[in-house]
Amino acid sequence: MASTHIINPIAELGSKLSNLTSLYLGWLNKITDSQWRGLVMAMRGRIRSFATDAGFNTPSTKFIPDITTHWSDTLESLRFLHFSHMFSHDIQRILTTCSRLKVLDCMWTLEQEAGQGGIGGGKMEDWVCQDLEELQLMFADHRGLNMVETELTMQEIRTAGRIERIYQQLGRLVKLRELTIGWRTTTAFSGCANLDMSLASGLGHLAGLKALRMLDISSIRQVKIGSAEVEWIRPELVIQ
Repeated sequence: MASTHIINPIAELGSKLSNLTSLYLGWLNKITDSQWRGLVMAMRGRIRSFATDAGFNTPSTKFIPDITTHWSDTLESLRFLHFSHMFSHDIQRILTTCSRLKVLDCMWTLEQEAGQGGIGGGKMEDWVCQDLEELQLMFADHRGLNMVETELTMQEIRTAGRIERIYQQLGRLVKLRELTIGWRTTTAFSGCANLDMSLASGLGHLAGLKALRMLDISSIRQVKIGSAEVEWIRPELVIQ
């Protein structure tokens, strides 16, 4: 019997499982670029839920463009778990293309790649995911102890107006029920108050989130928030 050599077994599997709408892949860095692209193409038009651990050193630019190009019309849940490191401009790409998204979970970091701009930038496009119900958005320093790149990441939210533009976009997500926001760090900057959640920074834009039932502020020691903000949050956001 003649043998058959399958060039891309992952894509072949995806094409055969015609009823598959939900997919979890652990440690995506073990998959080659061609295998990943073949899988995305094989499952376009039907994938609704995707989750991955990605891998500690996997740059998100390896697979995000394929997701936003071929799955944006069907994707409702996207989760980057555990050690997934997401670049800021890739998060922005997801938020401005995946219009049916209801869940976006960036469990570990949101970091800036030098020269790429990112979320909250001067030419920030409106987020199109107006059905979003659950969002986890974490800001963080750069991997390792590279002082220059860590400072570039901090500028992502320290530059005047950037964090307010993010709050403006969040305030438009009127179906949002769960919001996790905060700062995570693994470096010597752990004692800094890096995320400004003061009313002066634009936090008041979240007043329109009447469906919000859970607000999780992560690593509050690295967040600038005071008693005035806490008093405002209680009546305005009606957290239960």
